[in-house]
Amino acid sequence: LDTAIFTSHPTIVSIYSLSTSNTTTRIDFHSLTWNNKPPRERLVGTVELDYGVEVELEEIGCRAGTYQTFEVACAERECGMDVVHVSWESEGGR
Repeated sequence: LDTAIFTSHPTIVSIYSLSTSNTTTRIDFHSLTWNNKPPRERLVGTVELDYGVEVELEEIGCRAGTYQTFEVACAERECGMDVVHVSWESEGGR
């Protein structure tokens, strides 16, 4: 999954793996709300994002045929980001 996050100024975000990660069931995004979203399972990492800077986290192991679900959350009060889905294709396939 290729996703771009655009910021207007340096922004620190935390990335969490949600409890539905590593399952064979997809999240129904059409019925997803703050009240029924899966709980955070673990903190994957915290990174500083800035315009024009590419950031990578360490590799995360997963079983074949499973779906990974993550939450990207502002780690500071002053936060500004736009998330744009670019493509489902990646170096490793789909």
